[in-house]
Amino acid sequence: MARYGEIVATVSDGSATLGLAGLLRRVHVFGFGKVQAAGVASRWSRDLAAVGEAEVAAGELVELWSTLEGGEAVTAATKVRFDVLEEDWLFTGGLDDQLVSLAGPGATAPDGFTRLDRRIAVVALRPCETVAEAVATFVGANPADFDEAILVVQDRAPELGRPVTHVIAWWRTAREGDLVSDPELYFVLDLDDARVEDGCEMTLDVGAAAPGVLVRLSGRLLDDAPFAGDEPLAGVPVRLGGRTAVSGADGRWTLDCRLPPGESPMAVERPGIDRRALVARVDQRADGTVQLTVRDDPGPLVIGQVTTGEAPTDEAPVALALPDVRVRVHKLRGVVTWPDSRSGAAAYRGTPLRNRRVYVLPLDDTRPTALQRPYDTAAWAALRHRPDVLRSRPAGRANEDLPTDLDGAFEVKFVNLAAGSAHLIWVEGPDADDANRDSPEYLVRTFRRELRELHDGNAPLQAEPIFDDINRDVGRHLVDHTHNLSRDAVSWAVEVIRIVDWDPAAAEDLRAIRADPRAAAKSHLDEAPAAARGSSGSRASGRRTGSSRGSCCRRCPSSRSSRPRTANRPP
Repeated sequence: MARYGEIVATVSDGSATLGLAGLLRRVHVFGFGKVQAAGVASRWSRDLAAVGEAEVAAGELVELWSTLEGGEAVTAATKVRFDVLEEDWLFTGGLDDQLVSLAGPGATAPDGFTRLDRRIAVVALRPCETVAEAVATFVGANPADFDEAILVVQDRAPELGRPVTHVIAWWRTAREGDLVSDPELYFVLDLDDARVEDGCEMTLDVGAAAPGVLVRLSGRLLDDAPFAGDEPLAGVPVRLGGRTAVSGADGRWTLDCRLPPGESPMAVERPGIDRRALVARVDQRADGTVQLTVRDDPGPLVIGQVTTGEAPTDEAPVALALPDVRVRVHKLRGVVTWPDSRSGAAAYRGTPLRNRRVYVLPLDDTRPTALQRPYDTAAWAALRHRPDVLRSRPAGRANEDLPTDLDGAFEVKFVNLAAGSAHLIWVEGPDADDANRDSPEYLVRTFRRELRELHDGNAPLQAEPIFDDINRDVGRHLVDHTHNLSRDAVSWAVEVIRIVDWDPAAAEDLRAIRADPRAAAKSHLDEAPAAARGSSGSRASGRRTGSSRGSCCRRCPSSRSSRPRTANRPP
């Protein structure tokens, strides 16, 4: 029975009675426009990358991904549904064919669709976490049934001033028997029975299924040389059969792909690690069962193996859970210090600083280094937002997005240490003028020099026994604060002295210390000699706070526009 003001039409392809709006959405006369909702963007993706115009083989797992930027709330109680249809033109194919409806609890699938039940899983993004990282963690933690869920990712999106919600479902593509070759599919997101409806504009081209066997591998990646205990590796891709899985925050990953009989190359690789090469082998037996083996490449070491009890199907891929795989990671470890100048042993490294972050930006080795340095303070403060920037974590706590602790110890993983690689490295800490934000700090180097401490201006600079009780040699750590951002060679360094209770009459108590220009000559960042490596530190700000903020990206609440401080005061 029609509701008031609704036009009812009966269609002849066996589908249920539709309202005019529903009918028009499935009739394409002059174009192929889809229903659209303001502030909602829907698209097909494959391993969270846009499919575009590429053809996807039947049987492949794809994502249906809708982003709601209008502040609409989606919770575990929301009735969520993804309807998948095959696009037809009215005069050649009639109405769009109804395929499947991925329906969460409480959602009612329209007549004509094959209902596929899905559970609802809701996760909230942590500070600095991306949608891709949250999805990778969910998939890695649910290798057996992640594709039977509709994942709702809630993002506070402080940069937009309103929440953003991502709704993601998985579907294994299929070609129905009555479809023409290369069907073009689209989907419509429906929340709470048309409270929100949005269709993806780009269609998905589905080709014939590739020969082979569907497999699902899972495992965990660990650091081969951890600071302490087992350290999972997040954000590392695992590639096999044209598909890519990425390890989540706990190092776990799940990869679903189709493999042909025989051997297929498999790799764990990304910049900043030693590539780990593996081989996945599929052996099909006469009785239809399949044996799947993963081993090292090269080498006979078998990492994991499974044999099915019956012939696998697209509904039941061959599943193999691998033991932990260890990967050698390139990293920087060190201590952020206040590089104060003082006399003492050469092994003195300065005072450790807490609440600091170390950032590493890979540089383009085809461009001059000088052109890639920040050209002003605003550009320097904005560097942390670049997606290719690496940020430090406390040493041994790679999954805790925190600044340095009292010991000043830090670790930056995935720093590409291959020959010829170049990086820009800087430190950020609490701003001296605003404790609620971080700002870049000076990077300096310290070097030890034997100097003469002058107490009598008439005494010669040379060491002579007769003057040893007046002038004496001291080993001092000098601070070169212009080294890292200077293009020119630094030929000398001056120690800054604080005068306390100075008596003008006691002029002999003043000290001027200048290094030998020939010994202290230093080149710029492009040609930093070995003597400077390992001795760099960070100047501290005048204000010390105990907060542990994640201010490495514009998504963080405390990540407001910041500026490098122009004056530093000792702690």
